[in-house]
Amino acid sequence: MRALAQKALHETRDEVMVHIRAKLAHLRKDDSESDASAVVSGLTLDGLANLKKVGPALAGVTQDTGNNFLVQLNVPEVDNLFGQVNARAVAFANARAAELVTDLDESTRDMLRDTIATGLADGVDLDTISDRIEQGYAFSEDRADLIARTEVASANQQGALEGMRLAVAHGVKLKKVWIPDADACPICLDNADQGPISLDDAFDSGDDAPPAHPNCECDMASDIEEDAQDEDTDQGDDE
Repeated sequence: MRALAQKALHETRDEVMVHIRAKLAHLRKDDSESDASAVVSGLTLDGLANLKKVGPALAGVTQDTGNNFLVQLNVPEVDNLFGQVNARAVAFANARAAELVTDLDESTRDMLRDTIATGLADGVDLDTISDRIEQGYAFSEDRADLIARTEVASANQQGALEGMRLAVAHGVKLKKVWIPDADACPICLDNADQGPISLDDAFDSGDDAPPAHPNCECDMASDIEEDAQDEDTDQGDDE
């Protein structure tokens, strides 16, 4: 996953730099931020399309997590549910791979726009702006690593969620709970403070499962509800 992300960013960088250098040659140091936007809006970021190839890897992660979750819950006839998990995992992974390309296209353009506008405001020469772009975070190994970690975490949590949904469909009464990591941010702590919520509900952050943001290391767990009939029986025994 990380290698694919790094390859996509590097190929995008190479195609971007050809365009950027040609466009920057026509800018003056006192040009406005709108000129930076004009340069960026004309870019083609075709290299990012390579990230669609992460679909099978994400599907594998989602499948494994969902199937393992069903086994842990002792869902009846669990072997018959594996195919459903796998089908849902493939659908999620394909959709997420397409979303990822769109998300990165937008965020990459924002980074490039900021770098160009800042360089113009700083009054640096156009070669310096080009170097800042080429060596900047947008195409770095650190960003590739962050993309990989975030997407694998998301695939894991979506697998757990699909496992929960299938468990509920087969008679297990449960809800989901946000488990914050040791360094959880206020957004994630608010999600955790909600306690158990329905599988179809979103957490306060608007997410149906972790991660809520890049570098989020939160987890999600199931909260199995006691059967109401069992509770009534227990209360009767106490009397």
